[in-house]
Amino acid sequence: MAVSWCLVALLATVVTAVAGEVDKQYGLIHTLPGESCRDIYQKNPTSHGKSGYYAIKVNNRPSFVYCDMELECGGEKGWMKVTGIDAAKTDCPQGWSKITSPVAACRAPSDNAGCYSAQFSTQRVPYSRVCGMVIGYQKGGTDGFANFLYSARSINGPYVDGVSITYGTPRIHIWTYGMGHTKKTSYLPEYPSNCPCSRYPGRLPPSFVRDDYYCEAGALNGPTKGHQYVTSELVWDGKGCPDENSCCSFANLPWFFKQIPLISDKNLEARICRDESFSNEGVLVKEIKLYVQ
Repeated sequence: MAVSWCLVALLATVVTAVAGEVDKQYGLIHTLPGESCRDIYQKNPTSHGKSGYYAIKVNNRPSFVYCDMELECGGEKGWMKVTGIDAAKTDCPQGWSKITSPVAACRAPSDNAGCYSAQFSTQRVPYSRVCGMVIGYQKGGTDGFANFLYSARSINGPYVDGVSITYGTPRIHIWTYGMGHTKKTSYLPEYPSNCPCSRYPGRLPPSFVRDDYYCEAGALNGPTKGHQYVTSELVWDGKGCPDENSCCSFANLPWFFKQIPLISDKNLEARICRDESFSNEGVLVKEIKLYVQ
């Protein structure tokens, strides 16, 4: 009887050792894929702080995706990278054009008003959370959410001068980065083109945006003429707001976190939008990063 218990103890030790070895390989080899980047982070401690390519199950088949194991967003780590663009270092995505002067940035490929889409593949990986950031520059007299008052009245049109992030067909809103006219002043009574958080508040976003937005201007005093680039001040970076302007007060700027209502595997879409020609106003994207979980 004593021998049997010794044998059991020995077998338990062997199984534990093998299980420990398996854990170290979990998500690292195609024969042992994880369920998601988050799943690998939770189950394999050796992944902590080590961003890179990991094996996960996609339609019950192993696929290697880039997992950021350092980013914490929404209180969670283990995020799958969908895109990470810095116009100073990388090309702009298909659907946008790159400029290098007076700053390196992505812009709409046409001078006409409208929304210009860039699609970012999620590789058909199911997700229920989206995390990301956008920072950019202002050109001319961008008008925040005033567009909804005068022109576009749906999510499909230029309801904002800024960047609209959505997914699915029909589009479902994730986050909006609005670009207002000026940080501080207003040259017309009840002028609607400033951000809602400005010293002289502008129009609130449409109802489908809810509270899922940031809004900021680059220009301190306005209006800014259409040909002028405001290169001295980044927009949506949470810096440079004057007194009585709360646009920089959001704790996580420029990052957002969004729990979507239903699990999806649809691509993410970012659109640069404006309701006037590029000669009057422009939205320039310096960086955009998107992750899912």
